Amino acid sequence: METTDDLLDLGLAIIVLRSISRWSQAELARRSGTDRGLLSDYEAGTKRPGRATLDRLADPLDVDATFFDQILPLCRSLRLAYESARQGEGEGSAEEAVTASGVADEVSGALRAALEPHLLRWRQTGGEVD
Repeated sequence: METTDDLLDLGLAIIVLRSISRWSQAELARRSGTDRGLLSDYEAGTKRPGRATLDRLADPLDVDATFFDQILPLCRSLRLAYESARQGEGEGSAEEAVTASGVADEVSGALRAALEPHLLRWRQTGGEVD
């Protein structure tokens, strides 16, 4: 049975791959032929894209849709680490929200830098994973 956490992890996987390409939601939606509102729902973990939609999202990113599944453990670890770091905090101020947004940008940049060599190798091997 799929949980909310599973949907959040898949949403993060979509965000990670989109961020590596440095595309906005609107750009990925346009390139994949996916409704931007639905893409937003997928990334927020409120809806699950079907296999055909994952194929459409993966195509302009030059990956196979199975790559989403392959990075789910990384996304789950990242989400759990973030939730652990935020645990016990209240709703927070607007200043904290801005700081959290900056942290999200830093994490996205770090993920992009960390994943790029693996994605390059993955593309060069025709999608085969070590």
